[in-house]
Amino acid sequence: MLVLYWPHLIDPERRTLRKVHPMGRKDMPRQGIFATCSSARPNPVLVSAVPLLERHGNTLKVRGLEAVDGSPVIDIKPYAASYYGAENENATVPEWMAQLHREMNAEM
Repeated sequence: MLVLYWPHLIDPERRTLRKVHPMGRKDMPRQGIFATCSSARPNPVLVSAVPLLERHGNTLKVRGLEAVDGSPVIDIKPYAASYYGAENENATVPEWMAQLHREMNAEM
């Protein structure tokens, strides 16, 4: 499922940033804000793709939600890899992002 949420703890001043170091890492080249997953966006609606583990009434239990406690949930949508283009053979990511993903996977 996709969970859209509002990062309520982000300083409004950060919403004027246009370039950031991905994940705040100074060893990564600065990128345009829309090329990153930074929460410092003009309209900071964020999304996490998470598996649904359980449902009890209107309470959902998921794994891997990146939102901090208290972040308002804006919407919940179903996730379909083929609909969002995740199965696109021609899809590419920049090397800096591939490096971040390799490092995150190595930590798991």
